[in-house]
Amino acid sequence: MQSRLAALDFRVCGDGSFVQDLSDLVVFQDWQLTQGQRIGWLSRGYQEPYFAAQETRVHRFHEVLNDYLAGNPPGRD
Repeated sequence: MQSRLAALDFRVCGDGSFVQDLSDLVVFQDWQLTQGQRIGWLSRGYQEPYFAAQETRVHRFHEVLNDYLAGNPPGRD
């Protein structure tokens, strides 16, 4: 059965000139990484995200969500 994934919500933010000066905050540092992340997600070499040990519940949630989207919820044969 083919998996159906939710559509990627993609937004173009330009060069960020419209963003107030947050250069001293972690939020701004995270924002600067988004373009590289999007490029990585579209890479042919990208398989799936790496989750740290404390994020296993997040990974499991996404597995169950993908099962529901594919029409194969847990407990159904």
